[in-house]
Amino acid sequence: MTHPQTPAHTDAAEELREYVASSDLPRLFPRQFSTAQIQWVMRQRHVNGLEHAVIRLGKKLYVHLPSFRDWVVAQRN
Repeated sequence: MTHPQTPAHTDAAEELREYVASSDLPRLFPRQFSTAQIQWVMRQRHVNGLEHAVIRLGKKLYVHLPSFRDWVVAQRN
């Protein structure tokens, strides 16, 4: 039996889609980021200002893509 999704469930599902594992970033953006670059940026997130875009679940880091994009663009200045 399927249950229709309520708007709250739909919104939550959409929001979760905005998070990706940090280890997936080089695969998603191979021309922009190497694995080593992402690992360094994640290790330095408390220093470089990216910590607001990263959550830790267990040992895995997840990145909020819209916030990551904004952070990358801000690095140009």
